[in-house]
Amino acid sequence: MALEQDLQAKQTMKLQLRENFSSQQEELESIDGEMQRVQTRYHMTKNELDDISEVIHREREDLMDRIRELTREIRLKHLIIDQFIPALEYMKIEARAEWSPNDDKWIIPNVQYTGNRM
Repeated sequence: MALEQDLQAKQTMKLQLRENFSSQQEELESIDGEMQRVQTRYHMTKNELDDISEVIHREREDLMDRIRELTREIRLKHLIIDQFIPALEYMKIEARAEWSPNDDKWIIPNVQYTGNRM
């Protein structure tokens, strides 16, 4: 409903503009000016879109690099755990571990009573 009214208003305005031109040359100059404005807006919008796409691409690459880095760290930690902790003991430790949302880390209860604690 509102779109139809807008469309009608624009068509009426176009008709009035055409009546206001005294010659075809004036009308041509007006249309050229409008085309220049539209082209300028188009190029500005296109450049802005290209800039935004470039920023998104860079951020995506940064995130992918971070994911690769974290994956390498996890693989290294798993390799170290596999080499130095027997699988059965690792499963026991993993079963006892609890997540602490306050500290934002895993906690192993009563670890202070183990013989290896320094």
